Amino acid sequence: MRRILWVLLVIALIALPFVIKFGWEYHVASRCMKENSDALAMKNEIAEKLEAYQTKNGTYPESLTALSFTDVAAQPESLADLKRFRYRRTQSGYSISYEGRYGCFFTGGH
Repeated sequence: MRRILWVLLVIALIALPFVIKFGWEYHVASRCMKENSDALAMKNEIAEKLEAYQTKNGTYPESLTALSFTDVAAQPESLADLKRFRYRRTQSGYSISYEGRYGCFFTGGH
């Protein structure tokens, strides 16, 4: 009986790092999916504001600071994540990229 308990203890100690690693990777992946969903919604809001700015002024702004986000119906933490977006005006339009807290990344533009 004692031998079986020792064997089970050794198996548990060997398996524990794998269980912890899998749990952490699952946690990060689920957080990344949520962050990507929120960031995509914010990216769409930014794109709408960029298009409205371009329609009004004939060109895209030099930076996102030229846009007003006071009327955004987003939650305050989404507005705080605005600093994670990188905007660049290009010859043919603009480029937006996002680098998240959990290594999430996407890029797009017009």
